[in-house]
Amino acid sequence: MAQEQRKYEKEYKVQAVKLAKETGAGKAAKELWIPVDTLYGWQKAVREGRLDAGPGSRDPVEAMSLAEELGTLRKQIKALERENQRLKEENEFLAEARAFFAASIGSQQGTANEICCAEDGLRRKERKNRPVLSGSEGEPAGFLPVSLP
Repeated sequence: MAQEQRKYEKEYKVQAVKLAKETGAGKAAKELWIPVDTLYGWQKAVREGRLDAGPGSRDPVEAMSLAEELGTLRKQIKALERENQRLKEENEFLAEARAFFAASIGSQQGTANEICCAEDGLRRKERKNRPVLSGSEGEPAGFLPVSLP
């Protein structure tokens, strides 16, 4: 028959881990009448940060590595803040450039007929003002002679 799994309060786990740190895991497990593997699991949870054992529960090496990690994270935050500021400035510049070009395009609407026609290389203005030739040499009237490259 399967045994019912015991549930332990968080505070009990924290006290058991502290006792194991002082006296050793095997001795603490016998004293508390809990399986030693359970206690090892709680110790691992404290090391990984899944179980908070409170202040002063970390050894100096762990505390130093946490301080180094905190310093690294602060540096990353400062770098990301600088990058964020740079991107904001770029966006502001691009918005101003967009407004400038939109205004300049709006003022050139009257000269839109001067845009180069991609089909035959003639400017639309020139094409519009070119006289229509009557048909010569068998060409129908109204067609322009065009030489293609």
